[in-house]
Amino acid sequence: MKISDPIKIGKLLLKNRFMMAAMDLGFVNNGFVTDQLIEFYKERAEGGVGCIVVGGCYTEKIGRMWKGMIGLDNDKFIPGLKKLTDIIHQNGAKTAAQLLHGGGCCHPYFIKEQPVSASAVKCLNKKIGHIPRELNLGEIKATILNFAIAARRAKESGFDAVEIIGSMGYLINQFLSPVTNKRKDRYGGDLHKRMSFLLELIEETRNKVGQDYPLIIKIAGDELIPGGNKLKEYVKIAIALENAGVDAISVSPGRHDSSVSVMSMYIPQGAYLHLTEELKKEVHLPVIAGNRLDSWQLIEQCVENGQTDIVSLGRPLIADSDLPHKILQQKYDHIRWCLSCNQGCFDSIANLKPVTCTINARAGKENKYTIKKVGKPRKIMVIGGGVAGMEAARICALRGHEVSLYEKSNKLGGQACYAASIWGRKEIRNIISFLECELHRLKLDIFLDKEVNRDLITEEAPEVIIIATGTKPTLPKIKGINNPSVMQAADILSGKSVAGENIVVIGGGSVGCEIAIHLSKQGVLPSDNALFLIQNRIIDPQTAIEKAAQGGKKITILEKKKAFGRGIGVSTKWVVLGLLEKLAINLMNEVMVEEIFFKGKDSPHNGIAISHMGKRQFIKADSVVIASGYESDDSLYREVKEFTGIDIFLIGDAAAPRNLLDAIHEGFELGYYV
Repeated sequence: MKISDPIKIGKLLLKNRFMMAAMDLGFVNNGFVTDQLIEFYKERAEGGVGCIVVGGCYTEKIGRMWKGMIGLDNDKFIPGLKKLTDIIHQNGAKTAAQLLHGGGCCHPYFIKEQPVSASAVKCLNKKIGHIPRELNLGEIKATILNFAIAARRAKESGFDAVEIIGSMGYLINQFLSPVTNKRKDRYGGDLHKRMSFLLELIEETRNKVGQDYPLIIKIAGDELIPGGNKLKEYVKIAIALENAGVDAISVSPGRHDSSVSVMSMYIPQGAYLHLTEELKKEVHLPVIAGNRLDSWQLIEQCVENGQTDIVSLGRPLIADSDLPHKILQQKYDHIRWCLSCNQGCFDSIANLKPVTCTINARAGKENKYTIKKVGKPRKIMVIGGGVAGMEAARICALRGHEVSLYEKSNKLGGQACYAASIWGRKEIRNIISFLECELHRLKLDIFLDKEVNRDLITEEAPEVIIIATGTKPTLPKIKGINNPSVMQAADILSGKSVAGENIVVIGGGSVGCEIAIHLSKQGVLPSDNALFLIQNRIIDPQTAIEKAAQGGKKITILEKKKAFGRGIGVSTKWVVLGLLEKLAINLMNEVMVEEIFFKGKDSPHNGIAISHMGKRQFIKADSVVIASGYESDDSLYREVKEFTGIDIFLIGDAAAPRNLLDAIHEGFELGYYV
């Protein structure tokens, strides 16, 4: 099997094995399809995906999780959905509607009443945390009927199939899981009884849409919560689904309240493929894998190796709508790979905003931004080769301007290079590689090791100057900060400095937390070595796990404010804070650093004097890492802003320190309008 091979889901033929996963996008108007949603999916259909799953679509208002969801609880939504499916079909893809009922995951604020669930068990998601009420038997029957009617509406709207989501901790999952199903009637008890709700739902849906209409069920494979269903239970569930006449099974591990992340860049790529691989051995229908499949090698190999039949991609297709075509045409270097940073997608949804993308400023704005050649090209000088400058240069070149890019160091990427060096964040390198490839493809003049001054600008005589000179680290005013034991986080990541065994990190924001994790991972036992030692019974598995998880450094983070992780997105912060706890990194908040002492190499008197909880303390340290922030480097802008006859713009961190999303989007927008 190959990713390019056609495959059938029931009687539905897909041209290849790429599927776009359903994602809440927020591109709707009170449940109705908008032009924004249509244009977004049009580009993904043009990009070569075999099937697009649209949704989640709420089946009844009490199951609506937020205002950004698509409506399928009323016939009034059918005309807009028909327009959407027509566009998707016209551009070469099949499409399915995902039916979703949030159950106890719904927030009373949106549904204006108490949420419902299998049982009155408090939602473990801390952002919700409410206790739902238990559905009675009559309400269960009505809920099942509403699912089936929603499926009928999807069919009438032109969808080629429906996907019913029974994972992620939503209502169906709440019935399946012993953690949330405490019922004493025929819908609760052992696994067979807990499956009753889903199996009856499938039967009723078949009554409404017919036996030949393709039906996909999404299950977890492993709920990743204590006491939840594991793989062995999901094997039984998958067999029952096949016997019930389901046409395909999609696997999406975990729940929104799981203690293990399924979508951050800290999760190894392909970590959950074993779930589809094992389920595939037990059923004879197509199995669909998703989550952390973020490289072309992994996407191709998981199909060729028989680990899955179909690959479901969500965020990667937000980042690059042409990803399927690029893989099928082996244009691997042209792919704008998702970073799994979650800044533009999941963080936006968590903050009740429409989805965007850190590295693709057009995502969700396809009907606003159409890149066309300018009528009168201009000579543009971009100064600074970080991601903001690179993106501005790329867009200017795409529009036909004559662009030159100057970078004072010997490589492109700026601060993103340091970020990509941190343990667990290497995928940030993807956007640097993409931009480098694009700049070379567009044949820009790129000058490395070239610092720009007034004379060079005068010599080059540009019509437009874009200054993206980035930031420089700030040094807090602390007595003794200039001694040899003190180093910047960037110096460690670049290899300029090497930290000792007892380390104090000053600053508990994003940089401080991430550099602490990075330092804690230095000296770990490589995973291949650990496996070798276990297989040959040289060390026991638990010791191998401990040595592979953490090095031997002792690390303390000092933060002057109360909270740690400032600047980390909401969907990733809990993962980072969890890692700090697992790695036994000492966290001290509301600390004032008074003085840093260095009495000589290996002296027991090296360390930091602090004020904490009204008391003066001394912490021993042979290395102090400064991670207390950055300031804009706008000196060149201030020097040349008085030049006459030249449009001069200041962007990215040079204007103000910002995150990756803001820097790239600012570069894009300036390049688009200049």
